[in-house]
Amino acid sequence: MITEFHQTSGIKVYNSTIDSWGFSAAITNTNHPELGFLFMIRVNVTDGVLPPGLHDADFPNNLYDIEICYSNLRELPDDLDSIWMVGTMSTANLIVSHLQYQT
Repeated sequence: MITEFHQTSGIKVYNSTIDSWGFSAAITNTNHPELGFLFMIRVNVTDGVLPPGLHDADFPNNLYDIEICYSNLRELPDDLDSIWMVGTMSTANLIVSHLQYQT
């Protein structure tokens, strides 16, 4: 399970479908203190919603680069800024492009 990989420096998900990624397998500062980047390229998520495991309240403090491109992601949680930007380094990059985002 992903929670056992405590020294992971980055996660790349490419050309995949994420059927579920729940809080029990969340990326967290407790389990992933060295995580520096998260790339999701050409990834489909269930119902076009960011999986719960990617916005746990204990978000990794060292995560400085989040990139989501070419995804069916349609919406983001309303409180995402309080989770991602508080937990991440102040110099964090957040890049989202080519989504099916609805305003």
